[in-house]
Amino acid sequence: GGAIQADGSFFIANVAPGSYVLNARSGVGGRGRGGAAVARAGGEMEIGSLPIVVGDGDVSAVGITLSRGASIAGTIVTEGTSQITLSNLRVTTRQIRNTPGMGVAGSGVSATGGFQLSTLSGTISLRVENLPSQWMVKSIVIGPTDVTDGGFELRGTEQITNARIVLTDRL
Repeated sequence: GGAIQADGSFFIANVAPGSYVLNARSGVGGRGRGGAAVARAGGEMEIGSLPIVVGDGDVSAVGITLSRGASIAGTIVTEGTSQITLSNLRVTTRQIRNTPGMGVAGSGVSATGGFQLSTLSGTISLRVENLPSQWMVKSIVIGPTDVTDGGFELRGTEQITNARIVLTDRL
């Protein structure tokens, strides 16, 4: 990473030749590991990625466009008889490909099972944290696609509104 100037410019020193992905974040959360970030007024979070090749010389005039990223909204439902308090749960994302600066995003869950994640990018998987020991994830479905044991690609400012996570106590 490199220090960000007031005008948004940055400098990253001692980068070995090779292919990289430059990741940038702005707003709440400040600066991410391996990426550049600039604080924005109002705390609006934006993200961006740019493939870049470093050769033997300096790379200059690199511009990276930031956007609000993708979002996922959905519901957790239960199949079972054991007691569970949905508002104690947390839905998180994990990057399938390690993308420095674009790590884990998380959302609390409402008492009715609703959740919403934002500022997402790349190939991710969804997970549920804080599950009581007798409960497990039965399925995670995005639209018509079951993504329980895998990941899915988010592009641009895509807005997914129909994620459904089913929990069960029937092991």
